[in-house]
Amino acid sequence: MASESNRNWFEWIGAISVVASLIFVGLEVRQNTAAVRGATYQSIADSSQEQVQWWASNEELLQHEVRIDEGALPGDFTPVENLVIQSTFVMTIRRIENIYVQVRE
Repeated sequence: MASESNRNWFEWIGAISVVASLIFVGLEVRQNTAAVRGATYQSIADSSQEQVQWWASNEELLQHEVRIDEGALPGDFTPVENLVIQSTFVMTIRRIENIYVQVRE
């Protein structure tokens, strides 16, 4: 009878250990997920800041933007200027798409 009682205690201790291990793993996964999410948001912020700094320091793009704001149409630009504007637009759309994918994941 005593060995049966000891076996029951060991089974309970084993079950409690398994539950405690699962709780620990769950907490670690939650903490890791939060850390990865934070790093992703920081990366997005850094990348956004770099893009704004690049844009603000590019005199050619700023001149194009002013002309567009004043009502200039694609026919008012040279083919090279149109290519620069379109490439910048595509880059910006890809950047927004990347942010969306990162946040969604």
